[in-house]
Amino acid sequence: MVRDSEGRGVVCLAFIIALLAIFMPLYLVRENRVAEGVLYGVAGLPKRRCLFFVLLPIVLHGFALFGPSREARKRMAVISSFLGAISLMFFLSGVSAYYEAVGPESVRIAPGPGLLLLAFSLMVPLLGFEMPPLIALFGGGALISAAWFLIATGRLDALGVLKEAANRQDRLLAEIVNHVRISSTAVFFASLLGIPSAFLISRSSKAKKTFLGVMNVLQTVPSIALFGLLIAPLAALSRAFPVLREMGIRGIGDTPAIIALSIYAMYPILRNTLAGIEGVSPSVLDSAEAMGMNRREMLKIIIIPLTLPFVVHGVRLAMIQSIANATLGKLIGSGGLGVFVFEGLGQFSVDMVVLGIIFLALLTIGADALFRVVGYMVIPKALQKQYYSDNRSS
Repeated sequence: MVRDSEGRGVVCLAFIIALLAIFMPLYLVRENRVAEGVLYGVAGLPKRRCLFFVLLPIVLHGFALFGPSREARKRMAVISSFLGAISLMFFLSGVSAYYEAVGPESVRIAPGPGLLLLAFSLMVPLLGFEMPPLIALFGGGALISAAWFLIATGRLDALGVLKEAANRQDRLLAEIVNHVRISSTAVFFASLLGIPSAFLISRSSKAKKTFLGVMNVLQTVPSIALFGLLIAPLAALSRAFPVLREMGIRGIGDTPAIIALSIYAMYPILRNTLAGIEGVSPSVLDSAEAMGMNRREMLKIIIIPLTLPFVVHGVRLAMIQSIANATLGKLIGSGGLGVFVFEGLGQFSVDMVVLGIIFLALLTIGADALFRVVGYMVIPKALQKQYYSDNRSS
């Protein structure tokens, strides 16, 4: 949430990043998949309308920067980000159509550093401000509709990422499913252990301090190192107990990845659950006790309903973290979108790397949106007005 009293800080940052981006190469043209590409900037744009689509996001950021009020600036910044993203897609369609007409059939277009930086500037307001549900719904719908229209009409056929996706369609779908399966399984086990643990240790400051200390230490271990550390013990277990090998538990593959991701995912779930439990006012519990409620009734009627939004928030953070970290599973033989990222790096294929990153971003945004909706749904009705008021003021 943004605490900037004027709401200008985030918008100003987005405007500066977008302004810097136009001085960098915007796109890369290659004759085929393995050919060395040529980078083009603003001076090399094939059509005038392409320049309009590049400048539009900067102009929109400028309008948002000088909005009449704080709320207006926030709303204008979020709307500008969606419109700017659509503008960049039309920019790519114009460049793609031009080179498809004048170049060989195997020509490939890829975003350059300037375009990627421009896209990042559009993400800054979306990450920095709380999006009003209606703007998020219509903005996301417009973005998806524009992308579907351009792809369906063949206006992005020269885009290297789409050519890679078309060539690897079956494998791409399988790895997306694998990535979701690995991430969600890890978060499931982390929730299964983390949520009850938070309720158990919440009444003992010593147990809480010890447990959180252990979790803090585990968080300092790099994820790739933890993946590697699990290989030897799991391999030894699978050799000692062949039944485990038959169940798929071995030193490499999905098992060490899921265990490592579960360990990392436990921390945000545990911390947020504890924050929810500790956030329940002692006076409320004293009043409930005076009314004759026992501990079980207080948990059911007061503590759990008030803690549930915090739990969902913790699971949301854990899911986003797991989706990102699951990419490294490829290094220990696990599946997922890391396959495209690391194979693309090995083959010097920018398109494969970008393909993996795009779907990672889409999965992250989708998971974030889903858990935000669930979080709003589980807020007790009596607290919804206060909750939305807090979000608007942040």
